[in-house]
Amino acid sequence: MSHIKQTYPLNINKLFVYLVTTLLFLAVLTSCHKDDEPRPVTLSGISPESGSKNTIVTINGSNFGNNLDNVKVYFNEVQAMVQSVTDNEIKTEVPRLAMTGLIKILVNGNELMGPEFTYEFSEAHVTTLAGNKEGGDAPLDGQGANAIFGAMNGIALDKDGNIIIVQTWKNSIRKITPEGLVSTLSKREEQYGESVDGPINEAKFSWPNDIAIDVKGNMFITDTNKNKIRKVSPEGVVTTLVGGSQGYVDGESSEAKFVLPMAITVDELGNIYVSDGSFLNDDSRIRKITPEGVVSTFAGGKIGDVDGQGTEAKFGYIGGLAVDNSGNIIVSDAGNFKIRKISPTGKVTTIAGSAEGFADGKGIEAKFNFPNGITVDKLDNIYVADHWNSKIRKISPDGTVVTLVGRRNHGYLDGEGLEASLTFPRAIIVDDDFNLFFTQNKVVRKITQE
Repeated sequence: MSHIKQTYPLNINKLFVYLVTTLLFLAVLTSCHKDDEPRPVTLSGISPESGSKNTIVTINGSNFGNNLDNVKVYFNEVQAMVQSVTDNEIKTEVPRLAMTGLIKILVNGNELMGPEFTYEFSEAHVTTLAGNKEGGDAPLDGQGANAIFGAMNGIALDKDGNIIIVQTWKNSIRKITPEGLVSTLSKREEQYGESVDGPINEAKFSWPNDIAIDVKGNMFITDTNKNKIRKVSPEGVVTTLVGGSQGYVDGESSEAKFVLPMAITVDELGNIYVSDGSFLNDDSRIRKITPEGVVSTFAGGKIGDVDGQGTEAKFGYIGGLAVDNSGNIIVSDAGNFKIRKISPTGKVTTIAGSAEGFADGKGIEAKFNFPNGITVDKLDNIYVADHWNSKIRKISPDGTVVTLVGRRNHGYLDGEGLEASLTFPRAIIVDDDFNLFFTQNKVVRKITQE
């Protein structure tokens, strides 16, 4: 009888070993493949969520890597400097004038949007741009402190960043370049006289008081003594827009009349708003001039202190006008020591101020002393030349009033914020970079905010 060798169990063992080895090999391959796949980048939060320039902000998340070259951070679309990167943390520095907006990070080309960061201004540095406190025989042109100014009222900025000054003394229109070079566009040696249209170097004004510039580059100037609103085209040609003989008459440009027009502003649609009135007549009004030249009374009437609709409202002496980003007219009611607002539909309300004095605070808790020039930045912060307090005040959109610059004593001292000294600031304007320019007696000064 022959014997048959059984190899089946041995074959099963070999097959089992083969299968286990194969599975282990596939598991290793799969694991390696997963390790090679890019891991998703996440952003879980930032700290702090508000601050000024140069604040160090920590961005938390995952899978950032550790290569600085692969990471970019933006605050409100302004690129920031990245200080360090680990797999779950980025440290970055808030850039100057980033303003409030969303955080954005790019990691190896992957874009993530984070929470909003609130930018806070921390500095307000005062310098003297042109003119000098000694004064002299104005107007005298020149660079910076070599220029001489007389009494100045209105101020505006043109599209090239030049400052245009209305100087009642010798009926002058002055220009200051961003570099501080001063020139005279128009002047009249005699203090009073007839208005003359024509090229600006030949045109004549009579006690010009304020100026506004529209989006097309046209200048509008209140020629107070002649009860006129004058227009200067971008080519430098002066014409009379409306007005002439004194009176309160609404209507077409050829019929309308004003009484001592003073403050002026213009909105994005080309509507012009002018304050006019006289304490002798017990009147204080805001008049509106449409682009077609039609004049109407927008708000106000008899002198007083009353909020309300249109001509039911009452104002004191009006020191300045500005337009905010919603088309509201912001009024510096110097006579009532208040800052008022007129909606596009003519409703008048009080933003801040209550009585003569000096106090920071919210709304009617704040106090001003003859608030004069006024301007609004692109974030709807309002800036006021608080004349008799010799300070520049800032009103946030929620109505909170703070003192931006100006110490207790009057003077011409440049410096930081409350260390700088001012003397009776009058007109004020702000540019798109939040720089402020204001007139003070014989000088034009600048506030740089950061």
